Amino acid sequence: MIGRPKPGSSRLNTAPNEARLRQLLADATKNSSAQVTWDHPTHEMIYTLTVMVSTMKERRGWERGKTGDMVAPEWCLYEVRENGKDRQDLWRMASGDIAIIQNLLEDSLRTASRPAESAHEAVSSPRDSYSRVSGSAPAPQWGGFDAPAEASISQTMQTDRASSGVNLSGELKEVDVASILQSISLCKMTGRLNVYDSMQQVEIFFNQGELVHAISSPLMDISKGIRGEKVLLEVFTWDDGSFQFQHGWQTAERSVQKHLQNLVLEGATLQDYKNSLEKNGIFLGTTLFRKETNLTELQFESKLANGLPMHIDLQKKVFLALREPKTLQEILDAVPMDRTTWIPVIYSLVSSMLIAARGVVVGDDGQFTDAFSNIGELIRNADRGLIQPDSGMLSYGLFLSFADKELARRVPCCLAMFEFNVPPSSITNESLKAITTTFDAMKHPYECMTFWQPNRVLILLPMAKIEETTSRLNSFLDSLSEKIDMDGISLVGGLAAAPKDGTQLADVLTSSYKLLKKAQQSNSRIACSS
Repeated sequence: MIGRPKPGSSRLNTAPNEARLRQLLADATKNSSAQVTWDHPTHEMIYTLTVMVSTMKERRGWERGKTGDMVAPEWCLYEVRENGKDRQDLWRMASGDIAIIQNLLEDSLRTASRPAESAHEAVSSPRDSYSRVSGSAPAPQWGGFDAPAEASISQTMQTDRASSGVNLSGELKEVDVASILQSISLCKMTGRLNVYDSMQQVEIFFNQGELVHAISSPLMDISKGIRGEKVLLEVFTWDDGSFQFQHGWQTAERSVQKHLQNLVLEGATLQDYKNSLEKNGIFLGTTLFRKETNLTELQFESKLANGLPMHIDLQKKVFLALREPKTLQEILDAVPMDRTTWIPVIYSLVSSMLIAARGVVVGDDGQFTDAFSNIGELIRNADRGLIQPDSGMLSYGLFLSFADKELARRVPCCLAMFEFNVPPSSITNESLKAITTTFDAMKHPYECMTFWQPNRVLILLPMAKIEETTSRLNSFLDSLSEKIDMDGISLVGGLAAAPKDGTQLADVLTSSYKLLKKAQQSNSRIACSS
């Protein structure tokens, strides 16, 4: 769209603050998109900030930090002259972190207030800047990282909008099914998604992003195929397999009536049941037995009240089939059930303490130990909930909270700030994830990372000393350089230490920033306090 912002959009007197950004994102979550506009205080420019959000991933996506290549809320800032001409996109950024959007917005407006730089200066200057592209041209992408063997979801989605012939493919070990389906829906794609493993193939059809039909065909006997919503729920429980999206394929059949969001939530619940069974060592070859053999029907139903209020008759049939111990596969032969049914049935019977896997300790002590057996999983799930899925890093605000608490302990620690000499708006989520992956491979426990503006990365290193940390960060940069084309790109950092450089978070952050500038001026890799 070239011209003035569309009628009815919210008009502000000044640029939006953090509270307004959060409200804007909330509005977009409800309505798929939202925008605000405001006038420049000194010259004839109108600015518009837009945000687009997929409501399909609202509960299982970026808000709760679900892992996987989710498509984050997409922000765009553009300007247009008062006469309605000459629109220019200033930057685009996909992120669910309000702090990073606010930093990028403030930085862009500061730059816009300065005299225009020459094209050469804008590209080569290490100062904060934003890239301007025409309304029809795609936003610049930082090409420094080696392209992966398979295109990431966000890369493929962006390409697919511009070209209908591009296919999406990959492995389920790398991307979960829910993320794939939500990305296709968000981008309003039309076509067929093939998902297959060594035993069966699933075909899922979309029409303009709407899920319309799904069919599953066992490779050994295609006559036993199933269709509809059960197909999708079963695929959500797959751990291995491959997928490929074929653009343009359509079908006249309609076997899926539920909204994708509801199916994703049901699939996530089913996956939780499956994970719980596997954590307790229950697989198809596991031998199961009754924990109590002489229950009356009333006693059975009383215990069953602790399970799931579904498939009650099937739960009774399974319990009756276990007059003697049987493997889970033998139970399924005796009481045929598909995957979407037997998982909750077995989970419910195990949760009700009616059946158990052979080898599990029985008795009060064993039950007491079992009560704490999932501590590690709970911690891992909580940690995953803290991570921003579009970058793999902590949110900026959460990082500051952790750093502030660490400084309050009055134990020596370090805080590093690194900067790439590229425009913030040109760094993709894939770039940030590559940084995160490299850092995760070398970090010590409780060390964490965030980004303060997309081209500046902050690292907190508790209980660390300057000399040791400098050596480790140099190793981090060496490892990162193997994934980055460093031609024309520099990465420098400032390393501050507490309590030497201060005991308050603002002081340590300021020190790391000054040391970063010192490293830039002296052409050093890392500058630290002497």
